[in-house]
Amino acid sequence: MGYRRLTLGQRYQIAILKSKGAINSEIARELGVHRSSITRELRLCKTKYCAESAQRISLKNLKKRSEANRKIKGSLKRQIDQLILSDWSPEQAEQTIFEETYKQISLRTIYRYIERDALEGGKLKKHLRILRKQRKDRKKPKYRSDQGLVRNRVPIEQRPKIVEKRIRVGDYERDTMLGSRGGNVLLAIVDRKTRYLKIAMLPKLNAENAHQATVKLLKNKVIKTITNDNGIEFAFHQRTSKKLNVPIYFSRSYRAWERGTNENTIGLLRQYFPKKQPIPTLTKKQLEAIQDKLNKRPRKCLGFKTPYELYTGKHPGRVLR
Repeated sequence: MGYRRLTLGQRYQIAILKSKGAINSEIARELGVHRSSITRELRLCKTKYCAESAQRISLKNLKKRSEANRKIKGSLKRQIDQLILSDWSPEQAEQTIFEETYKQISLRTIYRYIERDALEGGKLKKHLRILRKQRKDRKKPKYRSDQGLVRNRVPIEQRPKIVEKRIRVGDYERDTMLGSRGGNVLLAIVDRKTRYLKIAMLPKLNAENAHQATVKLLKNKVIKTITNDNGIEFAFHQRTSKKLNVPIYFSRSYRAWERGTNENTIGLLRQYFPKKQPIPTLTKKQLEAIQDKLNKRPRKCLGFKTPYELYTGKHPGRVLR
């Protein structure tokens, strides 16, 4: 059943049926509309429903929506298109446009603009991040047989308390991200304070590849600590620790929140590498392009600053052109 705006005549019908004690579903059947339309309609009047009042309020709201839609045009339209097509969220786009151009536009207006663009066959909506939370059975977690193979682990309880405060650069979390079984694997290393991300592609999930990639990504960088999970790919943690001269700690099983920064970043990467799909073989330049997109995108948790500017101390420069 497609959406149709109610006419004044239909509103008179609603008022009559409501006065006779009809419920919303009965009124909806009589008018041939969805019952949710009737529910929304009755909310227009705060007290007793009046057809004339509801008509005036509806037309007023329609005018407001039309005016809001007309706000996005010219240079503002180009700016929003540029940011959304670069995989920024509407909230990030709203904040950046205000900071760089002093133009104020509501988040709701941007979302409406994206929806209208989609109806007209545009591509903006395809660049939004839609992350669905997966339900997990926490009562009977699956036993990971590889945990016993990672020897001499240093538990997270021994990690310095300063790491939890996120007040210094150099405290990293690392994890791997899988595609379909047997394919490429991504290693993601994130700085806890700045959320700055470093990624590398592993041709195969094993300890040697994870060790080599970690050393390559963090060599000559400021490193205080590394925290990871108990995966077998981190079995060479002692070699990594010695090579980089950094302590490595292991989170407790089934407590993903102890590596929350990395878990959240993996979720952002899923925009480019969806679950249960093979991770394509990418060049170093292609990986760096994805890495830069995430690092140069403002984050709400960072006060809408970018991981890049907090990690390097450099401003990424103007975004809008």
